[in-house]
Amino acid sequence: MGFGLLFIGYFITFIMSINSFGFVFRLAGYVVIALSLMRLRRFERRFYYAYLSSLLMILFGICDFIYGVADKLKYELPAWISAAKPAANWAIFMTEAALNFTLLLSIAVLAGGVGLARLQRGAWRNMIITGAYYILDTTRMLFFQGNIEANRYLFPIALLLRFGCVILNLIIIFSCYMRICPEGDEDMPERESRPKFVRAFFDKWSRSKKEFQEYRPGEDTRDGSDGNITKGEGRHNQ
Repeated sequence: MGFGLLFIGYFITFIMSINSFGFVFRLAGYVVIALSLMRLRRFERRFYYAYLSSLLMILFGICDFIYGVADKLKYELPAWISAAKPAANWAIFMTEAALNFTLLLSIAVLAGGVGLARLQRGAWRNMIITGAYYILDTTRMLFFQGNIEANRYLFPIALLLRFGCVILNLIIIFSCYMRICPEGDEDMPERESRPKFVRAFFDKWSRSKKEFQEYRPGEDTRDGSDGNITKGEGRHNQ
């Protein structure tokens, strides 16, 4: 449907980009988000506005990528391009806000339409928290940009709010992936909430436990022992 791809794109954009090569991850994340929203807009028309926001993010993300590569290579860009960097950063910030709001609005409407009231309330809650973050961070950057004393308090709060918004939004998107499906797929097997490698680990552990419990006191084992075991002994096929 698109929510799985959206989760991956959102994770790449806002979590994996927290490093010195963030400009690469952000651009890749924007592209994945756009691809997911191309699918989702077929199911709820408001996703179209989120899709437009993602296209703008790709455009400004290319600018961010150019600045990032030039910085890494110590290449001096033309003066007019360098002068446009603050404007490009603001453009990314604003389109990111537009993406989050339109995305959460679309999820809230879609969840309400399929009767998932709890998921709908979660999307509205996230919109409020996300709005609080963008208001605070916009105020900080506009009115307290050079105020070191004020930013000593405002910046950590804004950073925590941003991280909280990202985590809550990832949870909402994953919940949509788990609980919302296209019409006609209602009878499909329920999706497994655990990652594949986690399932493989627990399956192997369950098989080992079952084999271990096949031994009974007094029964002969393969090596001719009396069947009595102590901790750390009695497992086979290890």
